Amino acid sequence: RGLGDVYKRQPQNPIRSILILLKKSIRYKLNMDNNYQKVNDSVHSHTSTENGTTGLLFDADNEDRLGFVRKVYAILAVQLTITFGFVAAVKASPSLDAAMQEPMVANIALAAILVAFMCSCALLCCKSVSRKSPVNYILLTVFTVCETFFVGALCALYSAEVVLTAAMMTMVLTVSLTAYAWFTKSDFTKLCGPFVCWGLILIITVSMLMSLLSMLVYSYTAVWYPFASGFAVIIYGLFLLIDTQLVVGGRRHELSIDDYIVGALILYLDIIYIFLELLRLFGGRN
Repeated sequence: RGLGDVYKRQPQNPIRSILILLKKSIRYKLNMDNNYQKVNDSVHSHTSTENGTTGLLFDADNEDRLGFVRKVYAILAVQLTITFGFVAAVKASPSLDAAMQEPMVANIALAAILVAFMCSCALLCCKSVSRKSPVNYILLTVFTVCETFFVGALCALYSAEVVLTAAMMTMVLTVSLTAYAWFTKSDFTKLCGPFVCWGLILIITVSMLMSLLSMLVYSYTAVWYPFASGFAVIIYGLFLLIDTQLVVGGRRHELSIDDYIVGALILYLDIIYIFLELLRLFGGRN
């Protein structure tokens, strides 16, 4: 209709009418191309966001991701409060401290760590379990209670000064590594896979070797034991960097916003393992 109106308005000059028709046709084609490009750019931007090529906190809306991070750290705070609150109660009460050193308590602690191991396997290996409420909360609570009892039994073997020093160093390392993982441009999640597997294998091998040597040549292990604990602290610190970036998102690998229980669990394990290795490092072999 627009082209016909142009032809009717100026029938006395056919050449000019043809030029106007060509001009309008070209303009129409350019407008169509621009609209297509805008739609294509929008789709490409959305796809890039899903593939993780944008900045921090990208998976889903920023508010959803921030809510996920807050939820993970709130659960983690409750776990750490329970664990270190129990440790503080053990070291503050001489009677409870003495009771936690009884042989029967050691057997209960071993049973507790086995239950905690089974709960962690269920949460880490089965998404249907870790994402189903309230089953995930129940398993995480059982895991935290068992792990707390085990940590309390270990802390009973050391003096209050050693436990306090290890706890303070753990707090400093945790806050520093968490802040670095949040704000650095380095992507530590690229280390997921081979590094995690070989790191765990190396820690287990060194621990078994040191335990064997401690039964044979104690004077040898007394010298090298701090080096083994220091090495384990470095490895667990790298684990904390990786797991923090998995929770925060915006990297090559990241946790889904439905995996808040898994996020809290892996961060809790990293912090507890750092604390236990520092405890052995400062306290020596008890």
